[in-house]
Amino acid sequence: MCINDLLARMHVCTDPRRLEVMVSQLAFAIQTVTQRRFDHVEVGCRISGIEPLFQALHGGFPHANASPETVSKIRLDALDTLENLARPWMWDLVPEFERQTLEYALDHLVLVEQSRQEVALARQQMHSDGPLKVREEVLFLQGLFSRRDAYLTVNYASLLWGCLRDFYQRMGNANTSSLQKAYDVVQRLLEGQLIARGLEPVSWHPEEGAAYQLPRTGEVVFLRRRTPQVEVYASLRSVEPSAVYDAWFDVLEWATQRMRQSNGAS
Repeated sequence: MCINDLLARMHVCTDPRRLEVMVSQLAFAIQTVTQRRFDHVEVGCRISGIEPLFQALHGGFPHANASPETVSKIRLDALDTLENLARPWMWDLVPEFERQTLEYALDHLVLVEQSRQEVALARQQMHSDGPLKVREEVLFLQGLFSRRDAYLTVNYASLLWGCLRDFYQRMGNANTSSLQKAYDVVQRLLEGQLIARGLEPVSWHPEEGAAYQLPRTGEVVFLRRRTPQVEVYASLRSVEPSAVYDAWFDVLEWATQRMRQSNGAS
């Protein structure tokens, strides 16, 4: 009764702050049922329908006065709840007509591609709420990737780099907090791509940007703070960069080649 009541209330809720509480409570309730069933404790539970969770996962609710952090948390709580419902010992609680939709909704490639499309659309709306939407999607992706130990595709990473260039251009005319926050969130996600390729974060001119070092060669990749440009230095002692890139694809190509070379040498 508690679960179905929350689902019914979510379906008609128009206040994202109330929705955040409801989804959080629902996630806790489903998690409790999941754990008890896993422990072979008999739990009487019948779910009427999970459409409100699908809507929450994809951000299909009013966003008025809701921060990207709030929206992404709602979406991630919905994701956690749906993933619990997709567990083998929970499958019978899901209405049969929604089981195929549940599998599709949790498909990783589908989630990432839908997010990429949202960012591509938001990039065309930089004059309005585009930066907020990009921030929301990136915060959602950070949560998704941490849960699944996954990383961006090269094409999606290049799209986000294009967003950084757009933010940078607009900050020159209107240096707003919204643009700065969106820029910082996107850059942190892109930095994760360097870590995924074997680079290690190092403290090097931290007041000016973020640095990552190739452990075998000692080379340093440096991302300047809120500047869509990547500099490569031969070592931590270098004063001048050995290469400068303004396209993210070139950065990834360089990092991939260096890692292959260093692994081959070993």
